[in-house]
Amino acid sequence: MARQKAFLKYKGITIYRALKGNAALSLCYTQIQNHQAEEGYVFDIRLLPKKYRRGLDIEPDFSEARAPPSAGYYYDEDAFKRILDLQRDAHREVLRRAIDDNYDLEAAARNSYGQFFRRLRQWLLVRFGGSHS
Repeated sequence: MARQKAFLKYKGITIYRALKGNAALSLCYTQIQNHQAEEGYVFDIRLLPKKYRRGLDIEPDFSEARAPPSAGYYYDEDAFKRILDLQRDAHREVLRRAIDDNYDLEAAARNSYGQFFRRLRQWLLVRFGGSHS
């Protein structure tokens, strides 16, 4: 299998789209190159905290890309590509926000999206001093 291109490289973190067979999934991500979704260690961008997704359309409506019935095809290719590009940009922004906030993407890949205790520890360290480790 060819080496998969990174979806996002940001602050030393590389994120790839999870795969199902040879197809990249549009809503699932991993930090492991060429990783199959069925193998675990994959997170769904829709399950990340709302504060990272706020104001961004991560699941766009493709109805705007529908071609008129007289066209003879279902979607207008240019409009469809434009909507996909907007979705990719929104996903990259969500991931950047999570990385900027030190969100534990590895924990999310283990199905632990809440991360309450990690965030409480981080808040206590900031509030009462101590080293960040």
